[in-house]
Amino acid sequence: MTVQAATDYNEIHAPGFKGQIADENDATVMSGVAEGDIPVGIAVVRGTANTRGVKVPTAGGPFRGVVVRNLHQLEDDATGVLEIQDGNEVPLLTRGTIFIEINVTVTVDAPAAVDDDTGLFGIVGAGYTTIVGATFLDAGVSGDIVRVRIPSAVV
Repeated sequence: MTVQAATDYNEIHAPGFKGQIADENDATVMSGVAEGDIPVGIAVVRGTANTRGVKVPTAGGPFRGVVVRNLHQLEDDATGVLEIQDGNEVPLLTRGTIFIEINVTVTVDAPAAVDDDTGLFGIVGAGYTTIVGATFLDAGVSGDIVRVRIPSAVV
């Protein structure tokens, strides 16, 4: 067990991490089954195996939710990515506010959309699927972690 040193108290920690639910006010979390390995904090689409299957989008698809971070998950040893392994249960935020990574510059209150090929969030445009009513609660540039508000259950 590592003991925190006195100098560690000056570090500024991030306000949130990919896949972390930002508040519990009206969060709705459902479960799905991973089709392939799925990183936390990205949007997933309907899979092909059954009605509960979800996967990383590769060419768009029906939005099913955002993969929620679980404090008991471990990073993949090979990639260093925090992910849900193929065939395992996937917690999905279908309504509420969650921290996500963006792949373009966004502004507060801008409509949120999902990159059809990666599941990362961006703005409405070609190659993105709009999530009806979803908006960004923070501004940021590509690679930043910001909050997105998903107003209603999607499944």
